[in-house]
Amino acid sequence: LNLTQHQQTSTEREFKSVTVYDSLDSANISPLRSSLTFDAKFESGNLRRAVQIGEHEYHLVTSTDVNGNGKQTQWFYFSVKNIKAGVDYKFNIVNMEKATSEFNCGMRPVMYSTKRAEKTGQGWLRDGHNIGYYPNTFPQKDPNKRYYTLTFSLSFPYGGNADVDVDNSDVCYLAVNYPFSLTMQLQHIEDIHKLHLAPQILRTTTLCKTLVGNLCE
Repeated sequence: LNLTQHQQTSTEREFKSVTVYDSLDSANISPLRSSLTFDAKFESGNLRRAVQIGEHEYHLVTSTDVNGNGKQTQWFYFSVKNIKAGVDYKFNIVNMEKATSEFNCGMRPVMYSTKRAEKTGQGWLRDGHNIGYYPNTFPQKDPNKRYYTLTFSLSFPYGGNADVDVDNSDVCYLAVNYPFSLTMQLQHIEDIHKLHLAPQILRTTTLCKTLVGNLCE
């Protein structure tokens, strides 16, 4: 998906777009000092590319969902740091393919702030405002089809640069819905096995292994 071949907004014409994250080509990114630092190279993470098109606005591209038909793009899950607290950041995921979305019916993405969890014990929460889902001008391979944009804005509760000051900075995670990974499932099973009556009521077996060798129980 070429993020330069579309009708530019006034914000983009005033700001030179820069690629700040590319999961397949990290050598050719050029983030600014003020750019958010993106990452999705963790379990269940999904973000293909991030392009900064304004001081606090980003176009995002996700990879297609795993084990799908190569066309579905629904799941996103990534982290950001180098955050300015209280600033309204805008995210536009520009390669969605479903014609309709619950985001147009009141749904909001989920956000996890590591600093907030540390200070208050709060974990994942629904967050975001100015949420919209609409067809955009990016063409798909079929010239009669267009991609859809999921757009939302939010401000983060804490700021700081985690690369410079780990103790006083925040790393936030954003996702389409509450993540539940294989590691979390295995930990859940392990916790059940620790219960007093577990040997009498529970038995687990390995069904298979994933493509990378993880156990499916």
